[in-house]
Amino acid sequence: MIRVYLVNEDNRGCIFAIEKNGKEIGILIYTKEGMKRGGHYHKSRQHTIILKGSFMVKTPNWEKVYSDGDHIVIDANIPHLFTALEDTLAFEYLEGEIERTVYPEYRKEVEECI
Repeated sequence: MIRVYLVNEDNRGCIFAIEKNGKEIGILIYTKEGMKRGGHYHKSRQHTIILKGSFMVKTPNWEKVYSDGDHIVIDANIPHLFTALEDTLAFEYLEGEIERTVYPEYRKEVEECI
């Protein structure tokens, strides 16, 4: 059984969790233009697929713009910051357990949007 439910809504947009048989398998993220997400890193690889819109993705080693249909892969332990260049809808999942560690330099930018 698939279940989709709202887990967070703020100035930036909203996040819906997707569960299959009681286990979270990913999230749908709607982000308003100019807003930021992330500001953390994970112990496992993160996958983000942009369904509609575009993000500027920043890590300590690179920055790149992604848009409709792009599949973004961020390796484990890489801090990341997503900035919506327009209203954006994305699907995201982790290869491992769902957790995050704050990366203060980027998280400060995210907190300024909330």
